[in-house]
Amino acid sequence: MINQHLQAAIPSVSFANAELQEFIDYRPDAREVRKALAVKLVYQGYKYEEIQTILDVSVASITSLVTS
Repeated sequence: MINQHLQAAIPSVSFANAELQEFIDYRPDAREVRKALAVKLVYQGYKYEEIQTILDVSVASITSLVTS
């Protein structure tokens, strides 16, 4: 299920998404990748609750990533 959602998130719509994708591609740390994916999904218009389901993270952690 995660791969299905990630494939939908891969197309870079903006410069920020392209930078995030590059970051994701070259990071071996799964936690860093998950954080970057959460931010990317927010930029792409996903709701926090959707991201929570896709990445199995809390809404609070998504909020802290986006507001920090």
